[in-house]
Amino acid sequence: MTTLIRRPLLVGGLGLGALLWLWASIQSSVSEWGEWVTLGAIAWGGIWWWRQNSVSVPVKTLSSPVNKETLERTFTQVEGAILLWSRFANAELATEEIDISSWQNRLNELKEEINRQTLKIAITGGKNVGKSSLFELLSQDWQIIETPALFTPNPSEEIQTQIEEQHRNSDVILLVISGDLTDSEYQTIQQLKNNHHHVILVLNKQDQYLPQELPSILQQINSRITGKLEKEDLVVTAAIPQPIKVRKHHPDGTVDEWMENPAPQIESLKSRLAQVADASHVPILGTIQRQAEALQSEIQAIWNQKRRDRALPAIEQYQWIAATTAFANPIPSLDLLTTGAITGQLILDIAKIYQPNQSFSLQQGQKVAAIVGELIVKLGLVELSTQTITNILKTNAITYTAGGLVQGISAAYLTRIAGLSLIEYFQTQDFNPEQGFNLEKLTSIIKTIFEQNQRTAFVQSFVTSAVNKLKLVQIKSI
Repeated sequence: MTTLIRRPLLVGGLGLGALLWLWASIQSSVSEWGEWVTLGAIAWGGIWWWRQNSVSVPVKTLSSPVNKETLERTFTQVEGAILLWSRFANAELATEEIDISSWQNRLNELKEEINRQTLKIAITGGKNVGKSSLFELLSQDWQIIETPALFTPNPSEEIQTQIEEQHRNSDVILLVISGDLTDSEYQTIQQLKNNHHHVILVLNKQDQYLPQELPSILQQINSRITGKLEKEDLVVTAAIPQPIKVRKHHPDGTVDEWMENPAPQIESLKSRLAQVADASHVPILGTIQRQAEALQSEIQAIWNQKRRDRALPAIEQYQWIAATTAFANPIPSLDLLTTGAITGQLILDIAKIYQPNQSFSLQQGQKVAAIVGELIVKLGLVELSTQTITNILKTNAITYTAGGLVQGISAAYLTRIAGLSLIEYFQTQDFNPEQGFNLEKLTSIIKTIFEQNQRTAFVQSFVTSAVNKLKLVQIKSI
């Protein structure tokens, strides 16, 4: 009977180990272990290279005014994303059929929209500000819709999605208020302007204020929107003025009294809409830009999911290679030169998914492997994960006394964190070969992923699964 050597190579998951024969001996076993999905901690060494050669579809939100040049650049990016899919439509990455032609048709329709002349208008705002009344007065002359009320407590996801779509597809937004500008209304203006909307702020129900009160309110509102909206984009209306009492005195001294409904006071709004319509090209370009970005985001989301689905079965194997190496490897210390061999193999495997047209050598992977140790230590993840896992294992004296078990589970846990962080990093980064690796952003992502995976119930479940896997490896080695 062979005695299992329990001196760990990895301390808290700082490496994957150097013995390449482990790969061949456990490859048939690890393929069955699909509960936990991660990329080995050493795989972070591949981040630098991927940052130089990523093919992710860029998604940008521009706050500057949209012109034809801006729109053409966005069209080019969307066309590049569609081309990416058409190139790999029959590859293993595309595990199910994607209707690429529908994307191209939508893009062609957006290009035709540049010639549109009629403005699309949306009336939006909180409850009881007069949106419906303004809608009725304007709908005969303008292509206009009314959104559900904003700022309601606990709106459903369906309502939120509806409002977002209505805003996205409208050239001009009439944000209706009935008093001084609230923080929520101000934030809404900022969000709309950042998404290329032409916003007209409508102070409705002006008849409810005394003549001496209205100038003060307008001054307060103007002080907040200066730099956000043009001066002409603050208008005052009274969609349904309050009835006024009319008296008529007769020669005989009698007096007749009655209530009279004044005509709606919306001329300033109509005048501003007419001015915007005369220069409608810019608002329409903003709408096309938003719709193109939405199409771009849709393609990006599917592209990310397909790559993730393809990468998960591959990277989960490296999690258990890390755990098994830390649990059983006789080498007493971390040797980056030898672990670089496994690291390079990991990079080569994932590169087939993220950059299939590029060649990348094992030697190149070894050169960047040294990034890992320093980053993990600086973040303090080794100590935190080891302490948590140790406390859980102490509840079971038998498993706790097993040599190398803490190191093995820590290695698996940290490689899980590394893998999820790496996936998140590449899904949120734009492709720009000229930019270097964003260490600050990755560090922030790692911290977030680590916190999300520190829930007690999750860690306990993970430890239980890892113990079962490592016991299986121990039995096979006897």
